[in-house]
Amino acid sequence: MTEPITFAQLQGVLEQLGFCKSVGPKDHVIYRHAASDTLLYYPPQHTNDLVPMASIVGTRKLLVDRGVVDAEQLDQLFHAVAA
Repeated sequence: MTEPITFAQLQGVLEQLGFCKSVGPKDHVIYRHAASDTLLYYPPQHTNDLVPMASIVGTRKLLVDRGVVDAEQLDQLFHAVAA
């Protein structure tokens, strides 16, 4: 799996994968990957807050299932930002 990461680190990984960030209703953060038509929603947070493990697991599953990235590559990206 991965070590704990912050929302800023998660944002960096998602941007590397081609996601664009926007703000939705009630300040939720939305990341959109146009090529795979994938949307990720996160509650309002501070950039230095840790991403809950459930969110990391859900994000990982969705990104792999949608073909955005393979599991090994994603684990490497998460590990790199957590180091």
